[in-house]
Amino acid sequence: MRLDYSEMYRIAPGPDSEFGRNDKPKLGYFVVHVHEGGHVCDVVRTYGTEAALGSPDEAGPACVAPVHPRLNRRGDFGFDMRQNWMEIVEIPPTGGLDEFDRKEVRNDYPLMALWEMGVKKLRVPLRDLLVPDNIDRMRMLKAHGHEFTLFSFGDPAPHHRDLITAHQDIFSAWEIGLNWEVLERDIGGVGEMAQAVEMPVYLSRLRSIDEQRSEAGKYYHAINHGFLADDRGQMADVLARPELSGALDGFVFRLTLGMSPWATAATASKIATDLGVAASVHLRMCGANPAQETADDHLSVTRIAEAMAAAAAFDNVTVYADTFVDIDRGYFPRTGVLDRLFNPRPGFHVVRHMNAALNMVDGEVSSGVAGECPGGRYIQLQADKGTIVLALPDTDETEMSVPFGAAHGEQIDLGSGEVAPAAVEHDNTVAVAVPMSNSVTFPVQIIPE
Repeated sequence: MRLDYSEMYRIAPGPDSEFGRNDKPKLGYFVVHVHEGGHVCDVVRTYGTEAALGSPDEAGPACVAPVHPRLNRRGDFGFDMRQNWMEIVEIPPTGGLDEFDRKEVRNDYPLMALWEMGVKKLRVPLRDLLVPDNIDRMRMLKAHGHEFTLFSFGDPAPHHRDLITAHQDIFSAWEIGLNWEVLERDIGGVGEMAQAVEMPVYLSRLRSIDEQRSEAGKYYHAINHGFLADDRGQMADVLARPELSGALDGFVFRLTLGMSPWATAATASKIATDLGVAASVHLRMCGANPAQETADDHLSVTRIAEAMAAAAAFDNVTVYADTFVDIDRGYFPRTGVLDRLFNPRPGFHVVRHMNAALNMVDGEVSSGVAGECPGGRYIQLQADKGTIVLALPDTDETEMSVPFGAAHGEQIDLGSGEVAPAAVEHDNTVAVAVPMSNSVTFPVQIIPE
């Protein structure tokens, strides 16, 4: 596979890419699995490497098998699709293509990455319903295993109501943001729509100036939303409102950079259980200061791995990370799991291999203990056949000693996907080597009884 559409991007080609004509992270091939009920495509990136002619391929280390979104049984972690991920651009006639006209091409590298990572849940704005081609494409992608959550703000305008009602079959949930200062104005219309549609409806709320100032230490002119644990009373009150009687299925929770993904998801799950609803947790990948860049790959992949563990452990929680592709200009610059050329960053590999590792486990998965250990932190998940341990090393550490209550198992490097026997010591700990100088890796232990 070689698609040299470097003119699609609003950024210079990568180094050693022959001006984008030979972008190595995009080189590879598809493996198409044809089944009686359809097909799935596995993407294999070769990064330009080739097997020597006339000699057999050397067997590499054992790796976890990637999972396609359609087959992902642990798919409650997804991404907020902030950029236009179905964009169609025009390629200029530079001489390499038709000399007499521009050519239209859709950028499907975001979709290819989602398939590689096994990500099925996507959060999309109301704007995607304003483009007929996007509607058709989302409906087709739903048949390939993707689940879409619509998000909007306030009481929808009449023509938006018609669009949402007509195409609600595309969506598995609808998140509606409200300004609590004008709640009385909007709640009636929101209640009417929530009663009229068949998809689950979640409610979020804007954070006030005073709340933002409390969170950041000063006020930044920015739009923030989502409930916090302290807002439990507000959530209970709105559930009791007659306008929303029996029509509200969940709440959106805010997870800031300074909050633990695991602890926040656990709290959201507890509140949602008590209120008889579900929780959608929004994982913020940037801080409160809009001028400050968040470009720490170690911090990003740690939070993503922890959030994915939480989404698997708490059955009434879905987690959406707010950065899929790098935001490298303007306000709140931060890194995603893809760069601006839509090539993989460290977070891409962690999501891909974490989904693969979780799908190795049969049966139900539930939450276990989380704690500190020499060299970092760990999180335990309980499965029918044993314990799963997620090791989260400190940035400046190269080895961890992770405790668990079993004597054998496998260790999976979430950076490379490589699988190796867990090196268990006599006191039921495992020494985990983390080569921080080369890559960011997070082993997870699948420990059968």
